[in-house]
Amino acid sequence: MQPHGTGIPVHEWGSALLAVAIVAHLVLHWEWIVGISRKLMGPLPLETRLNCLLNVAFFVDMTLIIFSGLMISRAVLPALGLSVDEHAGPWRRLHGVSADAGVVILALHVAMHRRWIVGALRRYVWGRFTRPAKGTR
Repeated sequence: MQPHGTGIPVHEWGSALLAVAIVAHLVLHWEWIVGISRKLMGPLPLETRLNCLLNVAFFVDMTLIIFSGLMISRAVLPALGLSVDEHAGPWRRLHGVSADAGVVILALHVAMHRRWIVGALRRYVWGRFTRPAKGTR
């Protein structure tokens, strides 16, 4: 998220990898996406509706971040033999605003799933360090 901290090439190529990860995430969760989309018109808990709304907002925002990032690219597109005028159009401002919005949406998403995150950390991370080794009981 900080091109000044990592440098433009690392920032841009890392973002390109993130775009691939997002596509993989969507593919892996496609059944949930289709299932919840079908159920949206029926009765659903408010938390499920908010989660769906956050997911859609995050997807739209990430799409804006990635597209506007490509439009101001100084490393990825030139490496592919393409060029754009990074100062033409609203791309730089859109990239900054959508990146800031993405941080807020991500924070809301994490807050909404905090119980699941803490439970997973307890089970898979902390639990590995606190369980006795096999054969020591």
